[in-house]
Amino acid sequence: MIWSMKNGGVIFDFNGTLFWDSEFQETAWDKYLLSHQLNLTLAQEKEYIHGRNNTCDRPL
Repeated sequence: MIWSMKNGGVIFDFNGTLFWDSEFQETAWDKYLLSHQLNLTLAQEKEYIHGRNNTCDRPL
């Protein structure tokens, strides 16, 4: 069986595992938000866009 990905994609999140790409992620999100006329504060970006780590003290 041959698997085909006609209209899909794959996302790998390895920030800090292989190399630090935070600046590229920030730029990509900024471009996306701008293209959709979305304005977030830095606090909103931190809350809604950036991932959580093990130091998160609130339930998911």
